[in-house]
Amino acid sequence: ARWKRSASRACAITDARAIADDCGLIVAVDRLIHQPGGPLEWSELDRAAMTDDLHRVGARALKFLVVWRPDDPVGVRQEMVGDFIAGCRRLGLLAVLEGLVQVPGVSHGPEVDAAILAAAQEFAPFRPDLYKTHAPTHGVGTADEITRQSRQVSAAIGRPWVVLSAGVPVDRFPAA
Repeated sequence: ARWKRSASRACAITDARAIADDCGLIVAVDRLIHQPGGPLEWSELDRAAMTDDLHRVGARALKFLVVWRPDDPVGVRQEMVGDFIAGCRRLGLLAVLEGLVQVPGVSHGPEVDAAILAAAQEFAPFRPDLYKTHAPTHGVGTADEITRQSRQVSAAIGRPWVVLSAGVPVDRFPAA
């Protein structure tokens, strides 16, 4: 039922020609798990949503948000990421992997920055087309700190990557 709703929305978007000709539709294939109104606890890959019908609705890429915590079992996370990338390749769609890093009890600082780098290192072998993760220092560091840590993430992931706004103060996001 969830996929039918997503496909229906995607069809409505493409049928209405709401996407510019030089833009592509990115379809999320993640199930976000949380209590109503609560923070994100976990994510799962919605494998059933990864069908040939995605081309019919105009998809050009798929996006999977995977929660990365230092103490979570690596195997489960890697299995989902591997299945996601393999599914994108099978379908001929770009793979946008979003590594949402959570360090329990810590919102920013050296421990979180180390985790952002560790997540990039873990996901690099999967070779997503685009990686999306937190801004180093969550945007509160100096320009030199953000640049140095961004270069570390770039070297680790070895792919194009972008920052997500999560955790970055609104006034600091452009600089981050």
